[in-house]
Order: sequence, then C-alpha cells, then structure tokens
Amino acid sequence: MRDETSRTEVVEQAVRTAHRRLEELFTYAVQAFEESEDIEAVRDAFAALREELDVHFDQEDRLYYSTIGSLRPSLKPRLRAFAEGHLRFRLDLATIAEHLERADLEAAGRAFQDLTSQFTQHERSEERLLKSLDRDVAGAA
Repeated sequence: MRDETSRTEVVEQAVRTAHRRLEELFTYAVQAFEESEDIEAVRDAFAALREELDVHFDQEDRLYYSTIGSLRPSLKPRLRAFAEGHLRFRLDLATIAEHLERADLEAAGRAFQDLTSQFTQHERSEERLLKSLDRDVAGAA
C-alpha cells in the first residue's frame, strides 16, 4: 500500500506544480490581453501559455491519468471526461489563435476570458479528485 501512496503523492504534487505554473502564465496572458495594445505582445503571451498547456494536457492524458486509472479503475469515466475537456480546450486555443492571427483582439479577448473561466473550473475538479484519491489511499494504508 505504501507504493500506491507514494505514486499518488508524486502524481498529485506534479499536477499541483504544473497548475501553479499555468496560473502564472494565465496571469501573464490576462495582463497582456487587458493592458497591451501591441498585438505581438498578446500573441507572445498567448503562445507561451498555449505551449505550456499543450505539454500539460499531454502529460496528464498520457502519464497521470493512466496511473490514476490503473490504481482506481472506478475513476476512469471521470478521467476520460477530463481528457475530453483537454480536447475542447485545444479547440478553444486554436480559435483564439485564429482571432489573434487576424488581429481581432476583441474576439480573442472574449474567447480567452471564457477559456480562463472554464480552465479554472477544470483545474479545481482535477485537484479535488486528486485530494480525494490521496485521502482514500491514506485511509487504506
């Protein structure tokens, strides 16, 4: 049981660390959207966030969710829903990038606000799941 506990702790810490890094990038991008009239500055901030999100989604989908699913098969439907959320976020990111490519800051900003709100909810749901998994494993130890 200790091995399972250490694996869940590693996954939980990795996800939390990644989420904190993403929060920093979101803050930077929000500031760029709100304060900059320089389309290149907005594009750069958005591109940095998008790249980090892409890596993050890939890690969660390929590494973390498979580990959690193997430890708790009953969670696979929720994990699948998180992965489907990642697909929707990638589509939203592509839409925002298209708006920025056309230099439509207003449309990009609205879409970015929606993405930010939805991603915040998504992150909280993931972290609640990890916390409950951690409690389950600790209680079984």
